[in-house]
Amino acid sequence: MPTKFGTELWIGTGGRKIGKYWTTGEIEDLRILKTIEGLTNKEISNILERTEASIFSKTKKCKLLKFENWTKQSDELLEKLVFNTYRKIEEIARKLGRTELATKTRMKELFGSSSIQKLRNLSFLNNSETRFMESEIEFLKKNYYKKGAKECAKILKRTSQSIVKKVYKLKKHGVEFEEQFIPRFNGNMRGYVIYSNKTGKIIKRYNTLEEWARD
Repeated sequence: MPTKFGTELWIGTGGRKIGKYWTTGEIEDLRILKTIEGLTNKEISNILERTEASIFSKTKKCKLLKFENWTKQSDELLEKLVFNTYRKIEEIARKLGRTELATKTRMKELFGSSSIQKLRNLSFLNNSETRFMESEIEFLKKNYYKKGAKECAKILKRTSQSIVKKVYKLKKHGVEFEEQFIPRFNGNMRGYVIYSNKTGKIIKRYNTLEEWARD
């Protein structure tokens, strides 16, 4: 029977060395380096201190997929599988042709969590905050700072609260919004204001549109 000493695997009484034993941690490192970081076998061999042949063999044995960038289409499919189906994470990963780790990592980047149950139970998935369509997101990107939350909510037939929350989530994930050039009326400020599309704070205020035109 094979016996293991440290990280070396030996066989029989003759002590013939047949290869370096792979620990669970090393396999997980290999998975990350291969599917997430997208490193080559040579680069991985230097990091894990193994031969390229060993990396190739283990990659094939563990059926680790080659690194592929996430595209808009794959992101949209991931979103659909997470929010519009009851598939488990392993089924979603298989459908996408990705590892579970790569799928969870992308879910964390896009939706803020890698937990399917948590994502499906969030309040924004309920009645007044149903998932935003791509066309609605594009509308918000172009018009949120031009029209404001109330006007956008009226046009999209949603609550102002859901609009504000969605914009916050989109900005948190790095989505860029168009700048506001024409000021809009703000009753609390008793004048016309321009908001920063980066911070959401008022950066300019005018008593009238004529004052803005002269600026």
